[in-house]
Amino acid sequence: MASTVHETQPSNSAKVQDTILAGNDQLPSPPFINVEGVPNFRDLGGHRCILNDTDIARSLRKGYLFRCAQPAHITSTGIDTLTTTLNIHDTYDLRSSKEIRLMSIRYPDLSQEIPGVTRHHVPIYRDEDYTPISMAEKYQQTIDPTQNNEPIKAGFVRAYEDILEQAARSGSYRTILLHILERPQAPLVFHCTVGKDRTGVFAALVLKLCGVGDEAVVWDYALTTKGLDEVAMPAKKLPTREEAERMVGSHAEDMKAFLGVLEEEFEGARLYFRDRCGFTDAELDRVVEILTVEGEGLDFPIS
Repeated sequence: MASTVHETQPSNSAKVQDTILAGNDQLPSPPFINVEGVPNFRDLGGHRCILNDTDIARSLRKGYLFRCAQPAHITSTGIDTLTTTLNIHDTYDLRSSKEIRLMSIRYPDLSQEIPGVTRHHVPIYRDEDYTPISMAEKYQQTIDPTQNNEPIKAGFVRAYEDILEQAARSGSYRTILLHILERPQAPLVFHCTVGKDRTGVFAALVLKLCGVGDEAVVWDYALTTKGLDEVAMPAKKLPTREEAERMVGSHAEDMKAFLGVLEEEFEGARLYFRDRCGFTDAELDRVVEILTVEGEGLDFPIS
């Protein structure tokens, strides 16, 4: 029988402060891990998982599934942490080819490749700039900090719904889940440009598939605002600090609204992966088995 999870509505929990912090030394660990030169790097593991088909307490496996912002600025110390300490030798890059080209123009001395690590390019959008500022333009969001928040929230929800549709067509999320199925002992990290939108949508899908409650999913998403120590944008569109905080900041209300869309329009994470990404129920049961372990996890928020 297919594993199912309890679906709960988000509560009015306290929001993570919308401030971009200056350095990783101020970040809570867990879930953040200091991989030098890589902003917003954290482990998805540790959350309590509520599965309907078992009375045994389970939690999301630690040390296997990681998320971050683009890692082109990683230092030699960071590489050692990534490959030796965390044993990560595979990254899944959700950025478009255009975003990578723009990054190479802005930082010509940096390489997209990390020694000892295989970069799997799995773009959701093949050749489109999908940084937060570009998203603002595409979805007609205001970046004027004096304006009401409502257009921004509606815009990001529309954007995330589009990400779901496009990721199903491109096979990006499917490829990452296949890694989990085929290489359950090989940790991986997935990222986009700042590790917020395409990365955040995939993280939310995996967390919900494994029975993590909505509060924890929203909390994980909102942490991106804390995890960014710089804004990675194309040079020709560098935002002001106010614009950056507005557009790159991960507002809890956006994820709460997105989880509602995921349930109402896609019938939840499991059916999204099954009906849109082509997995069988048996394969999804195996993904959940791989990503969860026996034992009590931590409730929202992890402290």
